[in-house]
Amino acid sequence: MIKNENILIRLPNISDLEDIVSINRISLPENYSVAHFVELINSWQDTSCVALLDNKVVGYILMRIVGPGFFTLNKSQKSKGHIISVAVLPDARRKGIGIKMMKFVMEKAKNIALVNEITLEVRESNYEARNLYKKLNFIDEKVLKQYYSDGENAILMKLNL
Repeated sequence: MIKNENILIRLPNISDLEDIVSINRISLPENYSVAHFVELINSWQDTSCVALLDNKVVGYILMRIVGPGFFTLNKSQKSKGHIISVAVLPDARRKGIGIKMMKFVMEKAKNIALVNEITLEVRESNYEARNLYKKLNFIDEKVLKQYYSDGENAILMKLNL
């Protein structure tokens, strides 16, 4: 758990579901089903987070882990993190919440799941998010043509831990 001023970053709970779904619907053009959010929260709670500002959930990151190191007892094999969804309510942006959440999940992934790489997809036009990820040392890996339902390209970004 990270607490700074009125911002608290913590692991998500199923009780956060309504807030997470609402933030997703308000903040992002791509919306997952409620059942998908339930699955992500239940399966990947330890590598995901929510951000609270003045005790109200205002952001989330949901990250799953893939690879042999996470699913086997052989801890010499490394896993990869994949950030599935990141969102912060518009009124809560530019307060450092996105960076705090990213650092939280990066640390969790490295320590809990022995992750050596994290990937994510971001809209090519989302310069604000892309700049935030670059501040955290993510690099552009490749362009994913017509990745989104409206035909916009995504940039696959990668961080080596």
